[in-house]
Amino acid sequence: PDWIHYIGHCSEQGLVLKDCTLPPREFAALLRPQPVTGVVLNCCQARPNVADAIAPYAAIVIAGSQPLPDAWALTFARRLWQHIFNGRSIEDSLEAAEPKAPPPQNGERQFVHELTRWDSSEA
Repeated sequence: PDWIHYIGHCSEQGLVLKDCTLPPREFAALLRPQPVTGVVLNCCQARPNVADAIAPYAAIVIAGSQPLPDAWALTFARRLWQHIFNGRSIEDSLEAAEPKAPPPQNGERQFVHELTRWDSSEA
């Protein structure tokens, strides 16, 4: 795939799936044979543990670092892809997709979209 978009729950142990938790190292191992263009981790606290583990295998990583309300995450996902499919850049799409969020926690925005660029020639 070119992009992976995960919407769900995340813990310090990794991405929470239906019957198990996918640890960051195991997720990275899945991407290692064929890096992807981008990964959206639309879940609570995916940064830094999961985002850092997969960064070498994705040109762009978009990850949250704070708790995200479910409705917020769904709205963000719909808006993000709508803007991308309409031809806007990733950066513009991120800015346009972010719904109005509750007040920041600890001075941080609810969703931190951090773009990580990776050059496959460095591998």
